[in-house]
Amino acid sequence: MRRLGLKLGFFLSAMLMATSLHAQPTPPKNCLQVGFFVEDGTQGAVIMMHLLKRMYKVAGLCMNPIRMPSKRSAQMLITGKLDGEMARAGEIQAEYKQKAILVPQPILRVNFQLAWLDNNNFDGTLIGLKGQNVGMLAGQIWASRFIEPFAGTITELNDLKSAAELLERGHIDVLASDSVSQVELQRKFPAQNSPLRVKILRQVDIYHVLHVSQIDKAERLALAIKTMLRSGELDKFNGRLGLERPEIHH
Repeated sequence: MRRLGLKLGFFLSAMLMATSLHAQPTPPKNCLQVGFFVEDGTQGAVIMMHLLKRMYKVAGLCMNPIRMPSKRSAQMLITGKLDGEMARAGEIQAEYKQKAILVPQPILRVNFQLAWLDNNNFDGTLIGLKGQNVGMLAGQIWASRFIEPFAGTITELNDLKSAAELLERGHIDVLASDSVSQVELQRKFPAQNSPLRVKILRQVDIYHVLHVSQIDKAERLALAIKTMLRSGELDKFNGRLGLERPEIHH
């Protein structure tokens, strides 16, 4: 009887374990593998993660965010190892050699801007960059192309964690980046009596990017972005990053 009881107990335990395992939620199938850039700073990355997850949900799709440097993300997208990328400026499309498309509705509108300390006599103009050592995030391809003709030297940064210290120590004279990336920098320099000077050079629309194999998802995602814009939901995300609302494309 004792052996029978042990066998019965073992059988019931096994059944309960199998039921418990079966009850665990399984990961969604066919989720798009999307590159998320590690250089943009923690706060910006978290907000963008929530934004895109919500966007995919509204579109009736799902995504799996994969954090990596933006250069590697671009390479993996071109080779088809990624299904999409977090967000890129519209000017980047030519770099993808017809291997990627932009979802035809901007998510964000960012300021591309220069930041420097007030002990630098820099005047905030492109011409004034001559002789300046300009720090830029690695992987900002379109921005590098925009700045290179004017800058004395460009120093590539892996992230913005040390940008404030690099400016303070004179290792870079000017930081060039978009307003999402500068969220972390602004935290280092409180607005009141700040030695940080900022000059906006231009506004840039930012798009979600898909590999060409996922072109059938583009219109659904564009519609989701427009829905979030019209409802005001996307403005809440943009507001947390200090960004402006993009125009709705018809």
